[in-house]
Amino acid sequence: MKKFSDLVEERKYPDLNKRIPAFDYINDKGYVGPDYFITFTDLVKVGVNPHSEHNTPNGVYCFPSKILGTLGGAMYNVPYAKTAKYIHIIKIKSRHGVVDPLESYSSGDFKKDISKLKNFYKSRIPSFRDDEFDYMVSMGKVDSTHNFPFGWIWNITRLLSSDESLNIGLGWGGVKSGDFRDNEGNMVYRKGVQASAQGWSNLFRALGYTGFVDSGATGLIHANEPMQAVFIDPHAYSVVDMVLNKEYERSSKYEKVLSLIKELSVHNIIKMDNQFSHDTFMHDIFLKNFTGADLSGCRIDGDDTKIIVSNGNVYSGNFFGSSIIFSSCSLHGGNFERVSLYDCDNTGDSVIKNCDVMGGNV
Repeated sequence: MKKFSDLVEERKYPDLNKRIPAFDYINDKGYVGPDYFITFTDLVKVGVNPHSEHNTPNGVYCFPSKILGTLGGAMYNVPYAKTAKYIHIIKIKSRHGVVDPLESYSSGDFKKDISKLKNFYKSRIPSFRDDEFDYMVSMGKVDSTHNFPFGWIWNITRLLSSDESLNIGLGWGGVKSGDFRDNEGNMVYRKGVQASAQGWSNLFRALGYTGFVDSGATGLIHANEPMQAVFIDPHAYSVVDMVLNKEYERSSKYEKVLSLIKELSVHNIIKMDNQFSHDTFMHDIFLKNFTGADLSGCRIDGDDTKIIVSNGNVYSGNFFGSSIIFSSCSLHGGNFERVSLYDCDNTGDSVIKNCDVMGGNV
């Protein structure tokens, strides 16, 4: 039987043989934090589809990087575009003009924007009527599915961008004739109209906005992707990296590791008497997300690459490093130093030193 050390030798030059899952690549590169976003495409570029038929403003749609914490370690758990070929990492250039619906938009901002919109239309359309605009604002506010200031302006601009006569007056073209007009041309409010995607984006840009980040997952941008962002101005962000949207390739070496694990497993107990550091092949494949099995007689050092051990039993072993996380495990023995223990129970003679402990009975 081939030894783990043989497999480790085959993995000496990972830079020449990269098989890194997209999720791990993004985390390892440090593309996390409030300034980073991920967007999925089938093209090797990021851009706006000018002929979008979606009922949303034209722009580059993406997910805040904080969504990575909800995906369970796999990019295929994103709520939209999970089958796209590429993942682009974009970084915001400036927060100027970027709104968080709950955190950075007030009722005062709403009043200012309504005033700006009215002046915008009045200065460009000679036939503009204040009463029709006020009517649309009133109905847009009442009919908003999100009852907070930015929810109101989001729905009002949607409705305004849906009116053909206003769009034609602005030189933006129109959508379906008569969306808000009766046979005499008077405005009549109707629900469920299709917005003009580009017109909607144009209105927000006229107000001075460059993007929106729904970090609170209100579902304002889209109910099916509650935590989402959209940038309507290409100058608001830069593309910093791209990665193929795929999980770890099951190479022949990978299959050898799986076969070896099966041979070493007896009643879900994995016995490892060797010492493995954070850069070994076994760590990369086997220990990064180690769930549901029991550990006995192993040593894990993890100061650089995160190791997650969850829902298992630890009978003995030595575990060192600030990047090791034990979650919901039963500790029957072993030495733990500088690791994180979340909701674990120490039922044996475990030695715990300088660890980050949260919950459980440790």
